[in-house]
Amino acid sequence: MLNRILFVTDNCDVQKEYSLKNRDSEGNKPAAKDEMIKALEKLSKEVYCTYSLEEANKYILQYPDTFVVTTYYGIASADSKSLLPAICKTNHIPYLGADPYTQMICNDKYLSKKYMNQFGLNYIPGKIIYFPDNDLELSEIQELDYPLIIKPNFGGGSNGIMNCSVTSNYDESCSLVKQLYKYQNTPILVEKYISGYEVSFIIIGNKEKILFSGESMLVLDGKSYFTTEIFGLESKKISPKRKKYQPSQFINKETQKKMFQLFQSFEKCEFMRIDCRIDNLGQVYVLELSPDCYIGSHGAFYETVKQGNYSFDDMIKLLVKNSLT
Repeated sequence: MLNRILFVTDNCDVQKEYSLKNRDSEGNKPAAKDEMIKALEKLSKEVYCTYSLEEANKYILQYPDTFVVTTYYGIASADSKSLLPAICKTNHIPYLGADPYTQMICNDKYLSKKYMNQFGLNYIPGKIIYFPDNDLELSEIQELDYPLIIKPNFGGGSNGIMNCSVTSNYDESCSLVKQLYKYQNTPILVEKYISGYEVSFIIIGNKEKILFSGESMLVLDGKSYFTTEIFGLESKKISPKRKKYQPSQFINKETQKKMFQLFQSFEKCEFMRIDCRIDNLGQVYVLELSPDCYIGSHGAFYETVKQGNYSFDDMIKLLVKNSLT
């Protein structure tokens, strides 16, 4: 048993209206918070939950014997995922999840393409737009084949991504880039849309050993091969019952080995979800790296771990034990 656990998450008591304008769409819902607290209470008699980083910092200073668990995402920005790990690291407090460096590399979708390329993994071709009013910068979009998908460069949880994010021509793309930049106040990533299956490869472990790995395929409205569909706010947050996950085996051993090497290249990375598109030739394209992914009972992470006959409580216990070692 742990002496005490500090659980930090986003304020989920406020009802949200999800749209392209939101910058905090990644936060969890009350049921996800409650099931996490219930699981953590089996690991410690003292579980304290807060929505505030300021309060978390005060708690850590008052109780240096605490273990920190976070599903805090905050407002999408370059450093939003690294703030709490940095607080913990500065105060020498053990915490579940990746270190600040890992969080920042993976939270930057464009930069993470360069990182994954070093390990021989295919990334989806794209351009990053820092200044939407710069016509020369926008013109680089024309080097990509349509359709395209327009998304914020920082953040996850489909923040700033909806069905309208798929564009079919230059004018439409430029217009959406400018609109999204205005709403999100962040660089905008423009990527080629890859038709195919969408799968998540899950890894749990550390630099020394891989404790678990597995794969699941996303199904939306009964469809698994996508030609224009995206996993946006409509199916992830607004109507989550439209989605489900099925066991799959698209990613071969050679690609898995490259993913393990990437995972273990980070100093502190304890679990990760690697989202991919598989085209009609079986080619694997990595969408993004998520060392802070949703680990609730209705997401791709647990749906995959469940294939190994883990209960939700067993999975949380495994994650915490791995972190402590």
